[in-house]
Amino acid sequence: ALARTGRLPVISQSSSFQFREASPGAREVGRQLGVSHVLEGSVRMAGEQIRLTTQLVDTQSGELLWSEVYQRELLDIFKLQQEIAIDIVDQVYLALGFKRAALLSELARTEPPVVPPTANLEAYDLFLRGMAMMKSDRPVLIEQAPEYFDRAIDLDSNYADAWAAKGYYLALLGSNRSGTSHIPATVYPGAIAAFRKALEIDPGHAFATGWLGFTLMVNDFNWTEGMQLMEQSLDLNPNDAELLSTYGFYLDTMRLEGAEEVLRRAYRLNPHSMDTIVNLALNWRRKGRLLEAAALVETRLEEDREGYAANLFAAWFNMGISRLDAAEEQFRRARAVANPVDLNLDAAQWMVDTRRGKGPMPMKQIRERMQTEKLSSAVLSVSYTH
Repeated sequence: ALARTGRLPVISQSSSFQFREASPGAREVGRQLGVSHVLEGSVRMAGEQIRLTTQLVDTQSGELLWSEVYQRELLDIFKLQQEIAIDIVDQVYLALGFKRAALLSELARTEPPVVPPTANLEAYDLFLRGMAMMKSDRPVLIEQAPEYFDRAIDLDSNYADAWAAKGYYLALLGSNRSGTSHIPATVYPGAIAAFRKALEIDPGHAFATGWLGFTLMVNDFNWTEGMQLMEQSLDLNPNDAELLSTYGFYLDTMRLEGAEEVLRRAYRLNPHSMDTIVNLALNWRRKGRLLEAAALVETRLEEDREGYAANLFAAWFNMGISRLDAAEEQFRRARAVANPVDLNLDAAQWMVDTRRGKGPMPMKQIRERMQTEKLSSAVLSVSYTH
């Protein structure tokens, strides 16, 4: 609701997920995210009652500008969400000096009517649990996500969000950061089908639109329609940092003007996303800024030192500047949380051994495994840059 009014720049929602367990305080959150104010909140449920505590804090001074406690009956969670969101936007804007009359007019214009994504609260809960799994940097947790989406769809077959999330999960399986061995061509068709089902239910579904575009590009090589769908999605939701970063990556791939600015904007929206970090770092690497690129990728380790993708990408970039000791340590940490079968980690270790003069790469073995396992191009491209 804050973002839709267009009066304040709002950081991507997913950038705040890292602070769910323990917040370092408003000032430190402000420093990490580059924001002037933080809206904090906590939710407690007891039976049919919900209690929401929220407060607005100035990150420079630490001053509490506004706080409120909402206690309501849990009759219609989605209508309740909208009612509280509008009230919070009203109070936040007033605390920041906006005029009430103009604000309420803006809210009435920008806030859409309540259309519940599902009438089944159990399905909604399963969807949220699956999304939490998918945002993890642990392959074993990521692979549990589809169970939640499938169960949500079983409860409500017209739940567009669940179909879109299932599509995104399948698309993620084809990426480097999932830690799975699936060959992309075996999972992308299912992703496309799930995205299309979500759009059949809700033709204006921004998330499904954008990630369908991405999947059409990488699976069908349909770049024209894919880029158009991503642009259409970003028109609907310009604060989707991961999709904006992916769009910027392809602008950069095609050497189109403005790619770095798009990548920087995505990074500003969410400076803690693996996607926004790596895609900007790849742009810098292409321009010869190898040390800066490696340092940027390592910032992800400050939040999750044991994360799979955080260590994997940091190691690849360190190999590109011949920091082999650091790369080996990061590969070791990635291995600790990886699946038992991981060709990317095996190939990367073989490459480190080759750099150290321990023998040639076992190319025959790699080619044989590539028949049934995924090997990232980054192992060959990033790791050989030095």
